[in-house]
Amino acid sequence: MSKLLPPHGSSELKPLGIYQRPAEARKLFADRGWSTVAVLQLRNPMHNSHAYLAWIAIEVCDGVYVYQSLGKLATSRPISA
Repeated sequence: MSKLLPPHGSSELKPLGIYQRPAEARKLFADRGWSTVAVLQLRNPMHNSHAYLAWIAIEVCDGVYVYQSLGKLATSRPISA
């Protein structure tokens, strides 16, 4: 069964704060009726492989929680000879 987001502009989609405590996240899951939740913790912007993992998780779980770590983006290190 495919799960769809509420329509754009729906009151169900409220912006969340930048930081959530674990109890706040668990309450969010309970309020939405999610008993199985997949969590994606990202430190860089989401790209196609992240989106694919989220798509698969939506098919097998009640919800997907994307946790964006805050801070500087990873930089490449020079290769030493």
